Amino acid sequence: GAVTTNEIGTAAVTAAKADLTGTWTHTGLLVADGGFEGKFTATAVSYTALTTDVLIGVTDTTAARTITLYAASGNTGKILVIKDQSGAAATNNITIDGNAAENIDGSATKLINTNYGSFTLYCDGSNWFIV
Repeated sequence: GAVTTNEIGTAAVTAAKADLTGTWTHTGLLVADGGFEGKFTATAVSYTALTTDVLIGVTDTTAARTITLYAASGNTGKILVIKDQSGAAATNNITIDGNAAENIDGSATKLINTNYGSFTLYCDGSNWFIV
């Protein structure tokens, strides 16, 4: 792979997908040509999110489900999408629960209570916020 910069200080990284493993830190604007890709987790039961998760699809809401977020500390800038993939959250809601005393937009929990509803969240290192 290669890293190139232009005259205004931005950098471009080109490499084969196999070369892009590990942890990458970027402190400026990131532009991704070709779209965005992240770890998808499908769950038919209540689930505790992992720091590697990007998209969590709840595939079964024959009963209410809870998705518990991982700790915000040390995870500034993480983005997490939680989606009712089953299409039945209006009947059996999906609760998104902050880790320990952490909040989501000032509340301990948020509900997905519409069919095919979703929340996109980001972390500031202390709490979670809805985009």
